[in-house]
Order: sequence, then structure tokens, then C-alpha cells
Amino acid sequence: MPFNNYHTNIELALADAYYMGKILYPQNFKDINMLRKTDEIVHEFNGLKEYSKTLRPKYGFGKIIFKKCTKSVDFLAIEN
Repeated sequence: MPFNNYHTNIELALADAYYMGKILYPQNFKDINMLRKTDEIVHEFNGLKEYSKTLRPKYGFGKIIFKKCTKSVDFLAIEN
């Protein structure tokens, strides 16, 4: 998930670190549900409940697929 806009959102950087752990060490992070963990982290930092429900479709944690574009710039799509 992106975590920089006008300032660094430490809570999303922390959630991203959990996701990297799940990808790199799946056996150690198999019990982590990323949506629940992100909700927990964001609630602790900001007091927001159910942050994951505010995400637009195709945003959040998931497999990233790079596709070639007909324009001069490549784009990326997230597959859930």
C-alpha cells in the first residue's frame, strides 16, 4: 500500500513491513491476516476502525502484475 502523500503515514509503512514479512517468510507470518493487521495498526495510530473497508477495489495488499502498455509508459495493476 502506498504510504506517502503529503507526509509519511507510519502506520501504513508498518503494515507494508508485515506484508513483506508474509511474502519473504510465509511460514513465520502464516497466522497474520493482512486486513485485520492493517485495521489493528491504523486503529492504534489514528483511532480509525475498519480502515480496510475504506479501500477502493483493487487497492491494498495483493499480487502485482506488470503489463506492457501501448503508450511509452508501463503501468501496474494489482490483482486481488
